Amino acid sequence: MMKFDVTHRLATPYHPQTNGQVEVSNRGLKRILERTVGEKRAFWSDKLDDALWVCRTAYKTSIRKVQLNELRDQAYENSLIYKEKTKRLHDSKIKDRVFNIGNRVLLFNS
Repeated sequence: MMKFDVTHRLATPYHPQTNGQVEVSNRGLKRILERTVGEKRAFWSDKLDDALWVCRTAYKTSIRKVQLNELRDQAYENSLIYKEKTKRLHDSKIKDRVFNIGNRVLLFNS
């Protein structure tokens, strides 16, 4: 354990969430080792240093945060599409009129 700079801690029944965090970390470490070395577990010890370094230095975000960012971006894009469609509809209803000198026109709010 000292070779890989790993400290062993026991979880108490009063903190069950600690076990979940360790299990998630171990699952990620196992996935990295399976992808780099393959299913042959005999070679896992050779790549364990690299896998631990990757786990410790990787930028971690919660999935919920990523989903909320994607949802916000999608809502923004949808609002732009809505604005464009509304503008096209409004512009299509405007009639081109030609006014000549001497024509009488009604001015609103003047």
